[in-house]
Amino acid sequence: MSIVKPLTDFPALEIRGKFSRAGGLGLNQLGKSMLGFFQKNAGIYQKRPRKHGQIFVKSRFYVPTNPRTAPQQAWRNTFKSAMSAWAALDEPTRQKYTVKGYSSNLDARSAFLREYLRAAR
Repeated sequence: MSIVKPLTDFPALEIRGKFSRAGGLGLNQLGKSMLGFFQKNAGIYQKRPRKHGQIFVKSRFYVPTNPRTAPQQAWRNTFKSAMSAWAALDEPTRQKYTVKGYSSNLDARSAFLREYLRAAR
């Protein structure tokens, strides 16, 4: 992990997320063929808050894992039922969540999901 300075290390004001894919082997020449590749800026970029502002951090590219544990699957099913419940709501009820979410700076669906998922815990 290395700290990146925007506009000096990378020509952008803000960088986040995956940028290209780093070749795990680097750039090696085997006879007449090239194995792997190298890009200086390849990796995953994160913006992390600090006490006096924020920093940008670059880490090596990785493939995220998909946890299939029982609690994770149960939570995914809960979220799936929440989305089904949102799709089944009528328009006046959705308007109610629009008003509810306005004070918290949320859209109607996010306000509904927050209420539904908190009740499901």
